[in-house]
Amino acid sequence: MSLQKGSLCFPFFMERAELFKKLNEGIIDERFHLFKNNVLKNKPLIDQFGGLRDIVPLLRGKDVIIAGAGSSIDREMDLLREAVSLSDVILICADMSYLPLLKRHIVPDFVITCETSPNDYFSVSDFSSHLLAFSCSSNSNLRRWKGRMSFYNWMMKGEYENLWAKAGTALGYVSTGSTVISQAVSLALGCGIKSLALIGNDLAYKDSYYMKGTFRSMKDELNYSRFATCDSVSMSYVRKARQFVVKTPLGDFYSHNQFLAAKYWLEDLFSKSNLSLIECSIPGCRGTNIINVRFEKYLKYLRERA
Repeated sequence: MSLQKGSLCFPFFMERAELFKKLNEGIIDERFHLFKNNVLKNKPLIDQFGGLRDIVPLLRGKDVIIAGAGSSIDREMDLLREAVSLSDVILICADMSYLPLLKRHIVPDFVITCETSPNDYFSVSDFSSHLLAFSCSSNSNLRRWKGRMSFYNWMMKGEYENLWAKAGTALGYVSTGSTVISQAVSLALGCGIKSLALIGNDLAYKDSYYMKGTFRSMKDELNYSRFATCDSVSMSYVRKARQFVVKTPLGDFYSHNQFLAAKYWLEDLFSKSNLSLIECSIPGCRGTNIINVRFEKYLKYLRERA
């Protein structure tokens, strides 16, 4: 994989260090005030539901699928529905992918969110799913949720430690890796799982940005016209987020700081892991201990061991 920004190529290690520095500084500068307000509003829910302690035995020894909201997941819905019907398979989905999955009659076991601003992810929710929520998530989002939930803090120190003290230091800590999917991966790896597969974790894009049926696409549909079609609106998101060209065996894709940092983080994590990552996203992550396959091949493994 190689990267380009505009017409310039940057050294891999310099680009990586710069990305993480900018992301960490951006979180502190732009969102820290939201974190402080949200954790105080969430405290009654945190006290009611608690942290991650009860989640660990639910994931231990299971085949875990983590579903993001990348557009490559759209073609795999029928296979994903079959996969989650198998024994010992656990589906964790990102908040953005939750409503589209429900519309396709796929009910995840867990939904994970770290969204600090109000977004209508949970206008519809199924009581049987369990929400895994960052302690500083938007309170208005959490109040829409109808089922069980468990809270966690981020594995970050410094200014954040006062937030964790307010939320409760016994909730459990999760590495961030810059996206909600990387947080889900960090959580799953700490639970002694059997296998881990990612789907819809594209982290780069070409013609479309998100899967169909997200709350954002539903808002866009209200403004579609002869001059603002579904395809043209989707392409406008791609154009606005084009910061890097990611060259892969599948061709050139585009990405931005947050997705690229998550890609680096996950690739580094699995280069040092004893567990291989089954990456079914397009283009997704690539590297040591990462197996890039179509989801149907992973499903074949699940069928054979069921």
